[in-house]
Amino acid sequence: MSAHTARQGIFNVLTGRAVCPAPRPDDEAEGLLAAYRAEEFTNLVAEAERRLAATTSRTVSKEAVLRFLQLEASTARAAAKAETTPAPDAPPPTLAADTTRRAHLLHAIHAGGRWKSGSVARWYEEHGYTGLGLRAARHDLAVLRDSGALVQHDEKGVRFYTAARSGGDRG
Repeated sequence: MSAHTARQGIFNVLTGRAVCPAPRPDDEAEGLLAAYRAEEFTNLVAEAERRLAATTSRTVSKEAVLRFLQLEASTARAAAKAETTPAPDAPPPTLAADTTRRAHLLHAIHAGGRWKSGSVARWYEEHGYTGLGLRAARHDLAVLRDSGALVQHDEKGVRFYTAARSGGDRG
């Protein structure tokens, strides 16, 4: 998945144009894709070696085909092992993590209910976002409110947030 596609998907979730499934970080997805590609090329090389050993076709050199497939498999295996670095136009890793976390939170908020900063902080702990407290929860709720994805409700002694209704209504 390209950085642009990921950003567009997150933007769609934050603006309410799409619902976000449980997030999977880009690096993890890229690693899974590279590992799958390496496995497939390795299997392809093995099958090609088996089939080319049984034929006498001279249209294309067997060695050239095998060498090409071996190089592709080697490249795919190296890509699966290598650590991925963000694209030059990608946001810093901390910002990308914040955006992913907020998209995941927004998905949970769309399930319904009143969300206060304390409930968001507990949700963070339950879903593996350790080390985040009330300050981060308040900030994330404010960011989602400012984007129009949430509606802030102030009642006597309590402030809570709900998901914005579809169609862009903020109240």
